[in-house]
Amino acid sequence: VWCLIAAYLGPGWRHLARLSLVSRYLHGVVWGQATAIDLSALSSSIASWWRSYLAQRRHRLPPDHAQPREEQEAESRDPLEHILRFVRHHSPELRWLSLPGSFALHHAPLLVADLRHLALHAVTDAESTVAATVARLPYLTSLRLSGMGVTDALLNELPGSLTSLWVESPCPDPTAFRGTFQRLPPSLTTLRLHLCHTLVIPRFDLLSPNLRTLDLTGSRRITGRMLDKLPRMLLVLKLRDCRSIMQAELAPALTRLNLLQELDLRGAMAFLPASLRVLRLSGPLTDGIMPLLPRQLEALTLFNMPLISDDALSCFLAEVAARLTSLTLAFCPKLTDAGLKPLPHNLVALKIKGGGRKCRITEAAFQCLPATLRRLHVASAPFVHVPSLSLPPSLYFVHRP
Repeated sequence: VWCLIAAYLGPGWRHLARLSLVSRYLHGVVWGQATAIDLSALSSSIASWWRSYLAQRRHRLPPDHAQPREEQEAESRDPLEHILRFVRHHSPELRWLSLPGSFALHHAPLLVADLRHLALHAVTDAESTVAATVARLPYLTSLRLSGMGVTDALLNELPGSLTSLWVESPCPDPTAFRGTFQRLPPSLTTLRLHLCHTLVIPRFDLLSPNLRTLDLTGSRRITGRMLDKLPRMLLVLKLRDCRSIMQAELAPALTRLNLLQELDLRGAMAFLPASLRVLRLSGPLTDGIMPLLPRQLEALTLFNMPLISDDALSCFLAEVAARLTSLTLAFCPKLTDAGLKPLPHNLVALKIKGGGRKCRITEAAFQCLPATLRRLHVASAPFVHVPSLSLPPSLYFVHRP
């Protein structure tokens, strides 16, 4: 593939391909069949190397050398422009593209018009660049913006076909995001706002009723009272690291979400909807949280919970034996073999991540595995003696000491 790229891009890029400076950024590209390309790691160092190489090349040429017009045009382009021209010409089926911070306004016409998923990372002059870019992509369904601010003018240009928006950067101005929810396209079903620390008073009542997934990870100023007007049809709500949410404030908000199926929390919550199927908990929660968990859970993750004891976990597993199919226990130092007895008889996946010498779980916990178990993952558990385990041949077993 890179021989063909070098032949297309010109003599300077033969050296670039030979040195493999860019090949790792187009991993997985099949000649003429590329559907997804990740260029987000394409750093500015390659652009500086390209300029240095051209300067050295001109210095070696004789003074009276007449440079062909094609070579002059090739030298005037930056590395990203070369790659985008090549991709547009040879990968018409491209649907997913991730671009670096060197992406600029003059690169927008080079994008494949049929793109469905686009990710932009730390783009300078984001408002005009992003607006002009998405205006050229009428079939865009997923947009990810990382390392840049989001304003009304930018969101006003989002295409009507967009179903997923992911913003991952501290919003520069608290007021910049206050009124933008009304500018989001009504087709939006997934909204992710990560690390928006200045998201103070969001107008959740302006969100589209079609919204099904809302992810506010790391938005530390969000409180439970702000969630009172969330769309009733929400299926997934993620509030990880939203440290201002209080237990008493969250309960009334969740009461309205009678269709909620997945809730991601960080902190002690005394109210959990009866419709939950997947739950992830972490932090210094005590045994008192276990009786509050819904008994119809299908997947449970306990991460970095040093206060959970064997008795509390064992009693809970006995009560959810008929439904629980996935169990993940990571960095829970108080748990021993007794906490895993009895394992739910319908369990399909079990993952234990101990954290080195603090893990007290041994191979005795895996002597009576349920017949339904298909995947067992054990990591950082030094007291698990693998040779003494008798595992069925149908079980996929991963052990990382």
